[in-house]
Amino acid sequence: MNGKVAQIVALAAHGNLFLSGKDVDLSTNSTLQYISSIKFVRYKSSQDTQGVEVANSVSEWFSFLRSAKATRLWYIDFYHQRQDIPAHIASAFSGGVSVAIQADLPEGFELWFPKWKTTGHINTGRRSVKQEREHYHKVTFRNLLLLLCKIFRCRGARNHDSSATLKSTEKTGGEGEYKPWSVEYRGFRSPNSCALPMQEMSAVKDRLRQAVLRAKEFAQGTHWTKNFTSSLEALESPAPAFPFPDMLPSSGFPLEARQLLAAAAQAYVFGGMSSWNDLSLPNDPEIIKEYEEISTELYKAIQFAILMASNSFTA
Repeated sequence: MNGKVAQIVALAAHGNLFLSGKDVDLSTNSTLQYISSIKFVRYKSSQDTQGVEVANSVSEWFSFLRSAKATRLWYIDFYHQRQDIPAHIASAFSGGVSVAIQADLPEGFELWFPKWKTTGHINTGRRSVKQEREHYHKVTFRNLLLLLCKIFRCRGARNHDSSATLKSTEKTGGEGEYKPWSVEYRGFRSPNSCALPMQEMSAVKDRLRQAVLRAKEFAQGTHWTKNFTSSLEALESPAPAFPFPDMLPSSGFPLEARQLLAAAAQAYVFGGMSSWNDLSLPNDPEIIKEYEEISTELYKAIQFAILMASNSFTA
């Protein structure tokens, strides 16, 4: 599942639990594990370049919303409006998925849009340049120690302790953690609500099931069948599992909503290279047309399932 989508689901879901009077702690939430900083800034309009920061942590933002007498949060998916590229293709690009959180306030509505920025870490790895250098020197030092131990035939507790220390250092990766993103949520007032009316969970499940079944049939002989099989199993599971296990709080959401969200996450095969979007197809117009139809409906069914499941909170 797209990380930005997962984070918004988590913020809206846990935020609603907080607004209902429950204690909420997202300090270790998996949707925030790679975030080095997060802040929430209110803007008067799209021309406003400064804005006013109202919180620099999720807990502060929740408290701010409570003080502003917010009654409800909604996951909002602005359905793809571009005509030059399909939605499931645009999802592979930065900013290609347009989602937000709506806060219902006494005087109207406020939409919070995420703006993600890289913190300058290496995108292809799990360490910064500084951490890569440190890692290189530690590995070199470890190998040197091992070589000396072999030469002098070191034995006993001292050698055992040194090896354990080295292994421990290697496992933790040294100083710092991999947090390559900073996020700013930008708040804008809206005169109207953007939340869609809720639909029956059974109807939403049927739509997703049919889309996944068709994709699975088309994908026979490829590794994608595993994703689609897992998705179908999640739709009926009494304990569905999410790629982000703590995306939803333990209370406030019915089983059908959890099944939908888990199934949608499992079937979310869209992205860049090596994703479903990058599937190699024969040069056959009919097959290509079928693939495009299946992909379009699958993406829409997944997005709608996420939308309905995320907004099914009941206090």
